[in-house]
Amino acid sequence: MHNFKNPTRIIYGKGSFSRLEWVLEAFAPEKALVVVGGKSMEREGYLGKLKGCLDCETVLHHVSHEPSVKVIEEGVSKSKDTDVVVGLGGGSVLDAAKAIAILLKNDVRLNDVLNSKAKLSKPGVPLIAVPSTSGTGSEVTRVSVVGDTGENFKQSFRTEDMYPHTAVVDPELTLSCPSNVTASAGLDALSHALESFTTKSPTPITSPLAFRAMELIHKNLLKAFEDGSDIEAREGMSYASLLAGLAISNSGLGMVHGIAHAL
Repeated sequence: MHNFKNPTRIIYGKGSFSRLEWVLEAFAPEKALVVVGGKSMEREGYLGKLKGCLDCETVLHHVSHEPSVKVIEEGVSKSKDTDVVVGLGGGSVLDAAKAIAILLKNDVRLNDVLNSKAKLSKPGVPLIAVPSTSGTGSEVTRVSVVGDTGENFKQSFRTEDMYPHTAVVDPELTLSCPSNVTASAGLDALSHALESFTTKSPTPITSPLAFRAMELIHKNLLKAFEDGSDIEAREGMSYASLLAGLAISNSGLGMVHGIAHAL
């Protein structure tokens, strides 16, 4: 017997960012938290467009690199009484947004969760995930990765209530992604697909998803790396990352990530 679960609504395709206003209207928020990464989303106008969709008090929280415990807890403290969280950026931004959203409804410290001293027993604030890179597939998983390079620390935690409510996957947001990030994110998606396909617990649903993701990466990653404006390649990579995320959220990962986290 096999089980497949993913409660995230997926809005996918070129121009899908324009559907954000429709998505947010359903929540009628009085206060929103927007978690965002570097300057690219502001420079390309997407942050401004997102703010324009939010007819309410809006709090910004910036995240760079893998989010630390401190960065996540700062996000929680500045966004009390938030009705909806929007993560706009790469995998680290989405991981931070997921962690903040779940902690806003659970009166526990993140360190206690990581050390198994506290449990996340309540659903979090609704989260809208809008990826700007094609790699982690975090927009459709129930996992958040916390790290601190200064302390040589990296750990993930998960709960069924951490799946985003909605994922808006618009490949046009990845057009500004630098070539080095395109490469590293693409290889991350490849490792997800490969590990899902070769895991000890594959399923008749996850294996085709993972295999298709590998096909798309083989066809599109080099093209996207060499020409960041190639929208067809960008679309292929966005789709591959999404499929790989759907796969690993049900099959799990393998030895590669286990070794990498230990190192």
